[in-house]
Amino acid sequence: MKKRVGNGWRNKRMLPGHQQVAILTLLVGVICVWVECSRLVTPYGNLLHEDSFILLGNSPKGVHPHYGAVKVVDKIEDVTLEVSKNHPFVLRNLVNRWQGFNDSVFNLDGFAGEFGDITTMTQENNYPTVQLSDRGKERSLQELNKIVRCPAATREPPSIYGAASLSLEQRNKLWGNLYLPPTLQDDVFIECLGRKLADEFLSSFFWTQIFVGVEGTGMEMHKDTIRTHVWTAQLEGEKQAVFCPPGSKKIEAFGETLSTDGSNSCLWAALQPGELLFWPSNWLHQTLNSIGPSVALSGMAVPDGELAKEFLNTIKGHPRMSKALRKKVYQCTSKT
Repeated sequence: MKKRVGNGWRNKRMLPGHQQVAILTLLVGVICVWVECSRLVTPYGNLLHEDSFILLGNSPKGVHPHYGAVKVVDKIEDVTLEVSKNHPFVLRNLVNRWQGFNDSVFNLDGFAGEFGDITTMTQENNYPTVQLSDRGKERSLQELNKIVRCPAATREPPSIYGAASLSLEQRNKLWGNLYLPPTLQDDVFIECLGRKLADEFLSSFFWTQIFVGVEGTGMEMHKDTIRTHVWTAQLEGEKQAVFCPPGSKKIEAFGETLSTDGSNSCLWAALQPGELLFWPSNWLHQTLNSIGPSVALSGMAVPDGELAKEFLNTIKGHPRMSKALRKKVYQCTSKT
């Protein structure tokens, strides 16, 4: 039987007051733990943080004290022209075109639910976490998700950064939602390879990947081994990057031992969720997951004209490419 109290209803049979307090305390504790381990799940959750690893404003309009600024492009129609300039740039205003970005699909939790068994190669050393000479430790994407979602004080290992390469079937579930600018699309090339060789190609060249890292991790300064157009779409967290033009010597771009030797020609960007970063593969680059966890999708596109010849030259003697794949890549490059 219910008794009317004010504008609400309650049951006559209530728990004693001390039991109500105990249950409420327990619920609050559970909620706090859940919030702590699942914070930053929503794409825009990270933008409220002010504790950047290198204490910058973290705005796309921000200015780095040591580097120039990567150009920001607001219109997708301008991408083809900007790509032809052979300079890095950030493309904004893509978020409304990305299906699934504002729900549970286009973030790490969604990926872990859809592709939980994917093997990620993870590294745990201090910044820069990813050193290209190290192989790392294999973990499932689901396991990596559980690690990065927990607070730094209880996270084990405390520092972790991982990457997973997508098969043709896996990437087809995601790429259609990205609505990439035509210049950065590789669908015609991949379709030309055929299903079997396409999977071999994607695996051999780490062509399409998911990158996941906790705050303070990143990748050392390096240059990509094959000549392509490269892009990364930021889904969660903030990723900062420094790019140095061809011919530059390697520098340490972030951290306490910042090296600025010859860095006056280098460019800096702070990539926010919903933005896409482009760079030519012959530029040196270093990254830092400055507000995390950081989650990004990354891919490449086959260039045309003279750059296509450079692309073919860089894959000519690739050790992980079969003769059948090499022949097909040459055929398909000429068609794109």
